[in-house]
Amino acid sequence: NEPEHPMIPLAETTFFVKAYGDSVRFRGTSGGRAQEIMFRKAVAPRVPETDVGDMTAYAGKYWSPDLEASVTIILEDGQLRALQRRSGSTTLQHVTGDVFTTTRWYMPVIEFKRNGQEKVMSLEMSTVRSRRERFLRQE
Repeated sequence: NEPEHPMIPLAETTFFVKAYGDSVRFRGTSGGRAQEIMFRKAVAPRVPETDVGDMTAYAGKYWSPDLEASVTIILEDGQLRALQRRSGSTTLQHVTGDVFTTTRWYMPVIEFKRNGQEKVMSLEMSTVRSRRERFLRQE
């Protein structure tokens, strides 16, 4: 996750971002929300919003035999939080489906995995140094 950078309006849908030394353009606005973002020659479409459903399905204790580490996911005040013994807790932000992000460098992306009966059985953490570190559900 990157820090916020101020945007200077150049036109109704175009803004200059000094930190990038370039402009960003929002296209296809619908109901006041951009459908895609243009930066340099890249176009990024809006990720469709999905309903996270029953967040209690994610709560539980998870263990990684490879890392010999655990993480506990709790539901607190309507927000999912990841708790770890050494580093405390952080809020999970829903992205899409069973994918969440956090502001912690060591767990920026968390994806929950379900079995054939749609029960959450594990989670995978991905970072810049490792991909899909699996944590098995203990409860």
